[in-house]
Amino acid sequence: LKIKERTVRGRKQRARNGRIPANGKLFGYLYMKGKGEARGIRIPDTDKALIVKNIFDWYINDGLSIESIQKRLYALGIAPPGNGSHWQASTVFRLLSNSAYTGNTIIHWSAGGLDEVIEVAGATPAIIDQVVFDAAQERLRLNKENAKRRGKKEYLLRGMLFCACGRRMVGASPGRTRSYRCTRHNWEPDRHCGRQINAENIEEAVWGQIKGLLTDPKLIK
Repeated sequence: LKIKERTVRGRKQRARNGRIPANGKLFGYLYMKGKGEARGIRIPDTDKALIVKNIFDWYINDGLSIESIQKRLYALGIAPPGNGSHWQASTVFRLLSNSAYTGNTIIHWSAGGLDEVIEVAGATPAIIDQVVFDAAQERLRLNKENAKRRGKKEYLLRGMLFCACGRRMVGASPGRTRSYRCTRHNWEPDRHCGRQINAENIEEAVWGQIKGLLTDPKLIK
C-alpha cells in the first residue's frame, strides 16, 4: 500500500510540474515519454495535427455529421488511432470533445471517494483555437438535445445480435420502421454488407424461443 501511495504522489507531482504522469498518447501529437527536460510532454505531429484541424473544420464549417466525417476519412485513406480499419463514431466524438487540443491538459484522480483535478500546464501545445472548440461543443450539445426530442426507439436486442458476416448489428430507424443493421457500413465499399432485418420480427422470434424455454419443466428447477 505504501509503495502505491508513493507512486501516486510521484505521479501527481509530475503532473504539477507540467509533465503528463502516464501514457500521454493523443492523436495529432507525438508523446515524448521519459523523464528530464522536454520529456513527458506532447509535441504536434504535423501531418496528424492537420487531420485534427480538418475534422473540426468539416464539423463546424462544412456542417458534416460525425458519420459523414467517418466516410470522408475512410475515402481519403486516413488511418484511425490504434489498429482499427476505420474510424469509429465514438473516436470522432471523443476527438471533437477533447479540450487537450486547445492546450488544456487535465488529469483526474479518484481515490477513497475523493476526486482531484490537476491541470498539467504546458504539456500539450494547442492546435485548435478555443473559439473553434467551443463552437464544436455547442453543436454537439444541440445534436444531443435534438436526439432527445426526436425520441429514442427501443431495441430489445441491443448489443446481442451479430450479422452472418461477423459484425455486430445495431438499431437503426430508416423512416418509421425499426430495424437492426450490420455495422459493416457503406464507407467500406470493398467489404460492404448492408444486411438489415426488421426489429419487430426478430424480437418476436427471439421472445418466442425464450417463452418456450421458460415453459419447459425440464429446464425449470
